[in-house]
Amino acid sequence: MDRNPQLERELLELASNNPVYRQQVQARLDRFEEDDGGNLQGWDADVDQILVEAQEETADVSGWLIGAAMKLEPQQIGRALSAMRLAALAHTQLEELRKELAWE
Repeated sequence: MDRNPQLERELLELASNNPVYRQQVQARLDRFEEDDGGNLQGWDADVDQILVEAQEETADVSGWLIGAAMKLEPQQIGRALSAMRLAALAHTQLEELRKELAWE
């Protein structure tokens, strides 16, 4: 599937006003385009499979944050926990989207 740079920019601007975040996502998309992140089908996969991959990434975020929490001071863990909650919310939203698509 061909990328849509305009849509990418629009979605990233709607998702976050943090330019560093947007730049990092754009850089990852650029790298993914080169090797599909090891995923042979990439965005050409079925939409459910793409959403499954996204769900797995949300679980990875929380796993990394658990590792980080072990090295943080107690007063800093709240920020990591907040990020974990957002990852869990993203996981839930993706699950609900997958169910919705399955019913169509």
